Amino acid sequence: MRTKKNKKGTKKGTKKEQKRGQNKKGVRTIFVLVNSSDPFLFPMRGWLAGIRRARDVADQVRPYDQLINLVRFFQAWDILRFDENCAARFLSLRQQGVRIGTLDLKIASITLAHDAILLSANARDFNQVPGLRTEDWLHA
Repeated sequence: MRTKKNKKGTKKGTKKEQKRGQNKKGVRTIFVLVNSSDPFLFPMRGWLAGIRRARDVADQVRPYDQLINLVRFFQAWDILRFDENCAARFLSLRQQGVRIGTLDLKIASITLAHDAILLSANARDFNQVPGLRTEDWLHA
């Protein structure tokens, strides 16, 4: 499988792989949006604020470029909603006495509803969720 390096020197898959939403290892990438304060969205809000703050239109070029790069990055990902099935799983887990943060429990509910594997370094919390399959690639 071919890979190429982007401007930052890190490898990324071919455009065909990116369209399928798979990285070079063939793992399907799924993005879970739980709420608008998600850390993945912080850069977007910062770049939008930079665009608004710029008094000179030439100073808006870089934030727009960064915003476009973020949108292109997310195009390769499938985005899963917190839908009715996920809400039902969330309530079921709460009734079972699973006591982790609300957003973490929503992430777990989405993962369970889609029969997926959650990639997270937060084993302490997610290991409390019955039936949730997790992997930690950072500390493997």
